[in-house]
Amino acid sequence: ERGICYSYEKAVFLDRLPVYPDFTVIHPYTGKLWIWEHLGMMDDEKYRDAWKRKKERYRQAGITEETNLILTEEGRNGVLDVKKLINIIDNTFTYKRYKLLEKEIIPVS
Repeated sequence: ERGICYSYEKAVFLDRLPVYPDFTVIHPYTGKLWIWEHLGMMDDEKYRDAWKRKKERYRQAGITEETNLILTEEGRNGVLDVKKLINIIDNTFTYKRYKLLEKEIIPVS
């Protein structure tokens, strides 16, 4: 609906070893790679432990929520907040947001 191109479970190589994020997105205006992980089973201990290891690999590679990592989870009773997802997309990947960031990063004389 928002015209964002993404790949599902496409290998990303960190220190020559593959990791398989839920989604990868090449930012349409910056060309920067974004990783989107949907944490759907955090109530499962093995899943949680595997996620902790994966998140640490991301951190070591410089992939963080402050730079280019998006994390989402279901709410109560497994309900997905679609409005929240759309807000994330709009605030990360749209042209309007890109222009706002550009103004913040590159001062206009």
